[in-house]
Amino acid sequence: MPGRLIAPLLLFSMLLGGTSAEAVDPNGGFGGGPIAGTLNVQVIDGLTGAPIEGAFCQVGEAPGAPFAANLGFTNAGGNVTFNDAALTGAQTVSVGKEGYKYFTVFDMNANTMILPILEYDAEVQKSVYDGVVNGVDFSNNDGSFDLAIVLPTIGIGQITSLANFGAFAPIVLDTFPLIGETGVPGILYMPFQVEFLFIGVDRTPYFINLETNTTQDLFALNGRIPTDVLLDGLGGAELDFLSLAQDFTLREFGIVEGLSVTGDASGVDIDLTAVDIPDTYIDVQNTLPGFDVFAIQVGDLDGLTGLGRLVATGFAGFEGGIDDIVEVTTIEPVGPFASMDYFAGAVQNDTIEGRANTFASDRTSRAPGDTATVVNFLLPPQPDLLGPTFAWNSAENPGISGAVDLHQADIALVTTVPDTTPGADPQVDTLDLATTLWEFVMTGSDTDFTIPNLGPNILPGLVDPASTPDQDRLTFNVFGLRLGMNPSFDYDDFDLVDRATEATQIAWNSATFLDFPEELWTSVPGGVDRDAIRALNPGRPNPFTGETVFQLNLGAKEGRFDLEVFNIAGRRVRTLMQGQRASGEMTVTWDGMDASGRRVPAGSYFLRLSDGERVHATKVVKTR
Repeated sequence: MPGRLIAPLLLFSMLLGGTSAEAVDPNGGFGGGPIAGTLNVQVIDGLTGAPIEGAFCQVGEAPGAPFAANLGFTNAGGNVTFNDAALTGAQTVSVGKEGYKYFTVFDMNANTMILPILEYDAEVQKSVYDGVVNGVDFSNNDGSFDLAIVLPTIGIGQITSLANFGAFAPIVLDTFPLIGETGVPGILYMPFQVEFLFIGVDRTPYFINLETNTTQDLFALNGRIPTDVLLDGLGGAELDFLSLAQDFTLREFGIVEGLSVTGDASGVDIDLTAVDIPDTYIDVQNTLPGFDVFAIQVGDLDGLTGLGRLVATGFAGFEGGIDDIVEVTTIEPVGPFASMDYFAGAVQNDTIEGRANTFASDRTSRAPGDTATVVNFLLPPQPDLLGPTFAWNSAENPGISGAVDLHQADIALVTTVPDTTPGADPQVDTLDLATTLWEFVMTGSDTDFTIPNLGPNILPGLVDPASTPDQDRLTFNVFGLRLGMNPSFDYDDFDLVDRATEATQIAWNSATFLDFPEELWTSVPGGVDRDAIRALNPGRPNPFTGETVFQLNLGAKEGRFDLEVFNIAGRRVRTLMQGQRASGEMTVTWDGMDASGRRVPAGSYFLRLSDGERVHATKVVKTR
């Protein structure tokens, strides 16, 4: 699977917080009326909500305009205030800090802004849970394979991820008799059973990733798939779950509520419950040729029409380019589901380039057995680069979707590495690992922007892929959003959480460019001598998951040598070797930990060897 991109269509669920020096919820938001001489900006950590001291904040798209003192730095509370008579009307504001992703909002006429940025190595900690699903009823040689899918309850901002079940769990390599090895999402629980010449794998337990230090619910969907359909989906590097969705018939559900997730846990079993499972329908229209359609019936356990704990109660798939009314299952509102409310959505995934997606939903409250209508898809925007201007075609679908309320975009550095996930052939298969460098937010009427010139005193926010080894390049991603749950949406007064909670339509597309304006670049850290990297041989293995070993040739002269690890933003992650060393060859191992003993996230890292006169570097990629 050449170039499989690890970039699921997910929106950040950010909550608006206050402007005090205390840590607030990871969020972003705007308000306070039009700008009239004063602008207050707070910069916070997008993961923890803590205020960030020393972050730069520039008002305007170049130094000194629209007023002389348009660059400031945040105090201990993450705050900076600008006062100038020329500071009136809508403004463009950029914030960032070395080691963080940059964030820019264009044409915002609000005098109070809370802007979130993330460290490059920031990562939500995950715990692995496992267990069995009790009560999976099956009959041997009945022509169907019985299994259960285990998923957590999710929020509205994650609903599109249900088109990619692998986002919730590690891929587990299973060996199927007569078929061979196939990577299967760990969320599948498959009891031992026999179907003609096909012998099922007794996979116990299921595996699932849950966010650490949270309270979570797990629910299981038990159903069956015709044996011939499952056989068609096996034998490849990874099970294609989307292609199986239209033939998966649900039979029972189970749920475990209120799990306190503090670390890995085993033996978390789920008992199936016999409940009525009536059919319901989703009328999906305006689908696109060359796209796969994944229709989802969603239940809200808290009765909040999408703002509570969501569960998938039914799904179906078909090829785009046609309109279809699909039959899916749901759950009667009884027992643990007594407060259930229902809505439906559909995701279209591009099968040609594998980049574009468009999502629409019918979030009208309704009862089991009703028909939901999902018709108002936005069009995937078409990104382009016109000199220094990043442009795209509007995502508005005239006569179908209505106007776009909000655009967001980002530029990411992408590295292609061998695919070492279970079931893949690293000699043939590759993964595209994307690291976001800069995020942008603008009105729904905008269809282009130019990256602000941050001047000579601020580290540029992008990395020149020509200065990094291997197959690196930059991608430009564009999202169009329609916030149909908020018909009075005001761009100058909204919370960034609205991008998830109020969204009824989302469209996304991506393009790769190699030739960007040179003034945007920052180079590999430390002035690397890329022609002399033989002194620091590439790590083995590379890519790696646990640890990687480097061979060093320190030459004939004894002296001081420093070996350091940097992320792509030039931020030092770890010092592996420092001080006097003897000449000759030696090996150094990096265990994938940072200076604080935390495991670094997947991505690209530079190893920098310096002897005080020359600098040598090589790059390694951590895959998981």
